Amino acid sequence: MKTIKQIADEIGATKTAVQKRIARDPLYTQLSPHITMRGGTKYIDKKGETIIKSAFRSVDKDMDMGIDTGIDRVNMLISIINEQQKTIQGQSDSIRELTKALEHTTASLNAAQALHAGTIKQQLGDGSIPPVIQPESTEAVTGSFREHIIKRFFKSIKRN
Repeated sequence: MKTIKQIADEIGATKTAVQKRIARDPLYTQLSPHITMRGGTKYIDKKGETIIKSAFRSVDKDMDMGIDTGIDRVNMLISIINEQQKTIQGQSDSIRELTKALEHTTASLNAAQALHAGTIKQQLGDGSIPPVIQPESTEAVTGSFREHIIKRFFKSIKRN
Protein backbone atom coordinates (compact mmCIF):
# COMPACT_ATOMS: atom_id res chain seq x y z
CA MET A 1 0.00 0.00 0.00
CA LYS A 2 1.15 3.52 -0.82
CA THR A 3 0.31 7.01 0.37
CA ILE A 4 -1.04 9.72 -1.92
CA LYS A 5 2.33 11.50 -1.68
CA GLN A 6 4.20 8.39 -2.89
CA ILE A 7 1.83 7.90 -5.83
CA ALA A 8 2.03 11.64 -6.69
CA ASP A 9 5.83 11.47 -6.75
CA GLU A 10 5.73 8.43 -9.07
CA ILE A 11 3.41 10.07 -11.60
CA GLY A 12 5.10 13.49 -11.43
CA ALA A 13 2.20 15.37 -9.89
CA THR A 14 1.77 17.22 -6.63
CA LYS A 15 0.08 15.62 -3.63
CA THR A 16 -2.58 18.35 -3.76
CA ALA A 17 -3.35 17.67 -7.44
CA VAL A 18 -3.82 13.96 -6.74
CA GLN A 19 -5.98 14.65 -3.67
CA LYS A 20 -8.23 17.02 -5.60
CA ARG A 21 -8.54 14.61 -8.48
CA ILE A 22 -9.48 11.60 -6.34
CA ALA A 23 -11.97 13.68 -4.33
CA ARG A 24 -14.18 14.11 -7.46
CA ASP A 25 -16.40 11.59 -9.16
CA PRO A 26 -16.10 9.27 -11.00
CA LEU A 27 -12.60 8.63 -9.61
CA TYR A 28 -13.81 8.96 -6.00
CA THR A 29 -16.45 6.27 -6.49
CA GLN A 30 -13.93 3.88 -8.09
CA LEU A 31 -11.28 4.45 -5.41
CA SER A 32 -13.40 4.33 -2.25
CA PRO A 33 -13.08 0.56 -1.75
CA HIS A 34 -9.28 0.77 -2.23
CA ILE A 35 -8.55 3.51 0.35
CA THR A 36 -7.66 2.72 3.98
CA MET A 37 -7.17 5.35 6.71
CA ARG A 38 -4.46 4.77 9.34
CA GLY A 39 -3.45 7.46 11.78
CA GLY A 40 -4.93 10.25 9.62
CA THR A 41 -3.08 9.10 6.51
CA LYS A 42 -4.76 7.63 3.43
CA TYR A 43 -3.26 4.43 2.10
CA ILE A 44 -4.18 3.14 -1.31
CA ASP A 45 -3.87 -0.49 -2.34
CA LYS A 46 -2.32 -1.74 -5.61
CA LYS A 47 -5.64 -1.70 -7.54
CA GLY A 48 -6.36 1.90 -6.40
CA GLU A 49 -2.84 2.93 -7.39
CA THR A 50 -3.46 1.56 -10.90
CA ILE A 51 -6.77 3.47 -11.12
CA ILE A 52 -5.09 6.76 -10.10
CA LYS A 53 -2.18 6.29 -12.50
CA SER A 54 -4.48 5.48 -15.41
CA ALA A 55 -6.61 8.55 -14.60
CA PHE A 56 -3.54 10.78 -14.72
CA ARG A 57 -2.26 9.09 -17.90
CA SER A 58 -5.54 9.86 -19.68
CA VAL A 59 -5.25 13.51 -18.57
CA ASP A 60 -1.69 13.62 -19.93
CA LYS A 61 -2.82 12.12 -23.23
CA ASP A 62 -5.67 14.64 -23.51
CA MET A 63 -3.24 17.47 -22.80
CA ASP A 64 -0.72 16.14 -25.34
CA MET A 65 -3.43 15.80 -27.96
CA GLY A 66 -4.62 19.30 -27.15
CA ILE A 67 -1.14 20.71 -27.61
CA ASP A 68 -0.65 18.81 -30.89
CA THR A 69 -4.06 19.90 -32.12
CA GLY A 70 -3.32 23.47 -31.06
CA ILE A 71 0.00 23.47 -32.91
CA ASP A 72 -1.72 22.05 -36.00
CA ARG A 73 -4.36 24.76 -35.81
CA VAL A 74 -1.75 27.48 -35.46
CA ASN A 75 0.17 26.11 -38.46
CA MET A 76 -3.06 25.96 -40.47
CA LEU A 77 -3.89 29.58 -39.55
CA ILE A 78 -0.38 30.69 -40.49
CA SER A 79 -0.70 29.07 -43.92
CA ILE A 80 -4.10 30.73 -44.45
CA ILE A 81 -2.62 34.11 -43.49
CA ASN A 82 0.28 33.58 -45.90
CA GLU A 83 -2.13 32.76 -48.74
CA GLN A 84 -4.19 35.87 -47.96
CA GLN A 85 -1.04 38.02 -47.93
CA LYS A 86 -0.14 36.72 -51.41
CA THR A 87 -3.65 37.52 -52.65
CA ILE A 88 -3.51 41.02 -51.16
CA GLN A 89 -0.08 41.61 -52.71
CA GLY A 90 -1.43 40.54 -56.13
CA GLN A 91 -4.40 42.88 -55.77
CA SER A 92 -2.10 45.72 -54.71
CA ASP A 93 0.05 45.17 -57.82
CA SER A 94 -3.06 45.19 -60.02
CA ILE A 95 -4.25 48.45 -58.44
CA ARG A 96 -0.83 50.05 -59.10
CA GLU A 97 -0.96 48.98 -62.77
CA LEU A 98 -4.52 50.27 -63.18
CA THR A 99 -3.58 53.57 -61.54
CA LYS A 100 -0.68 54.02 -64.00
CA ALA A 101 -2.99 53.23 -66.93
CA LEU A 102 -5.57 55.72 -65.63
CA GLU A 103 -2.94 58.44 -65.26
CA HIS A 104 -1.77 57.79 -68.84
CA THR A 105 -5.35 57.95 -70.14
CA THR A 106 -6.02 61.17 -68.24
CA ALA A 107 -2.88 62.77 -69.71
CA SER A 108 -3.93 61.66 -73.22
CA LEU A 109 -7.42 63.10 -72.75
CA ASN A 110 -6.02 66.42 -71.51
CA ALA A 111 -3.73 66.60 -74.55
CA ALA A 112 -6.62 65.79 -76.91
CA GLN A 113 -8.82 68.42 -75.25
CA ALA A 114 -6.10 71.06 -75.59
CA LEU A 115 -5.58 70.13 -79.24
CA HIS A 116 -9.29 70.31 -79.95
CA ALA A 117 -9.60 73.72 -78.24
CA GLY A 118 -6.67 75.01 -80.28
CA THR A 119 -8.23 73.73 -83.50
CA ILE A 120 -11.58 75.40 -82.75
CA LYS A 121 -9.84 78.68 -81.90
CA GLN A 122 -7.87 78.53 -85.15
CA GLN A 123 -10.98 77.80 -87.24
CA LEU A 124 -12.85 80.69 -85.65
CA GLY A 125 -9.91 82.97 -86.35
CA ASP A 126 -9.54 82.10 -90.04
CA GLY A 127 -13.28 82.10 -90.74
CA SER A 128 -13.73 78.42 -91.63
CA ILE A 129 -16.48 78.19 -88.95
CA PRO A 130 -19.15 80.89 -89.15
CA PRO A 131 -19.70 82.76 -85.88
CA VAL A 132 -22.90 82.15 -83.96
CA ILE A 133 -25.42 84.89 -84.75
CA GLN A 134 -26.83 86.47 -81.65
CA PRO A 135 -30.46 87.73 -81.74
CA GLU A 136 -30.77 91.49 -81.73
CA SER A 137 -32.75 91.53 -78.55
CA THR A 138 -32.91 88.67 -76.10
CA GLU A 139 -35.70 90.52 -74.35
CA ALA A 140 -37.96 90.29 -77.41
CA VAL A 141 -37.39 86.54 -77.69
CA THR A 142 -37.93 86.04 -74.01
CA GLY A 143 -41.07 88.19 -74.01
CA SER A 144 -42.70 86.41 -76.94
CA PHE A 145 -41.87 83.07 -75.46
CA ARG A 146 -43.41 84.10 -72.15
CA GLU A 147 -46.61 85.24 -73.90
CA HIS A 148 -46.81 81.94 -75.77
CA ILE A 149 -46.59 79.92 -72.55
CA ILE A 150 -49.23 82.03 -70.78
CA LYS A 151 -51.69 81.68 -73.71
CA ARG A 152 -51.27 77.88 -73.75
CA PHE A 153 -51.74 77.66 -70.01
CA PHE A 154 -54.99 79.60 -70.00
CA LYS A 155 -56.38 77.67 -73.03
CA SER A 156 -55.85 74.42 -71.12
CA ILE A 157 -57.70 75.84 -68.09
CA LYS A 158 -60.71 76.92 -70.24
CA ARG A 159 -61.04 73.41 -71.74
CA ASN A 160 -61.20 71.74 -68.36
